[in-house]
Amino acid sequence: MNTELLTKTPAKVVDDLRGIVGRDWATGDAEKIASYLYDATEDLLRPEADSACVVVKPANPNEISEILKYANNVKLPVTVRGGGTGVVAGAIPTQPSIILSLERLNKVVELDEKDLMITLEA
Repeated sequence: MNTELLTKTPAKVVDDLRGIVGRDWATGDAEKIASYLYDATEDLLRPEADSACVVVKPANPNEISEILKYANNVKLPVTVRGGGTGVVAGAIPTQPSIILSLERLNKVVELDEKDLMITLEA
């Protein structure tokens, strides 16, 4: 893994990710990423998060694919984050990471009223 990329040149990673998702949807700003460093895991069980992270918010599966290709190419770990309601610390980055927030994937894909089924993006 190439976590030095995030500890030494996070602005480059943010710029690269902005090239995929747009300027407003990737950040390395400490204040903006603070709420992405924990979830609903109890304090006694919650691991310490590594704050050397960037947050990226894709809008569609294509952008997710491009982000994952990028992360693989530069050898950066990815922490996937849904609503942050998990209680097993799965969304907490414990090493310098790209935090892949799914919050923009909030559309209804299909509504089947007959079978009472709904398919959502995330």
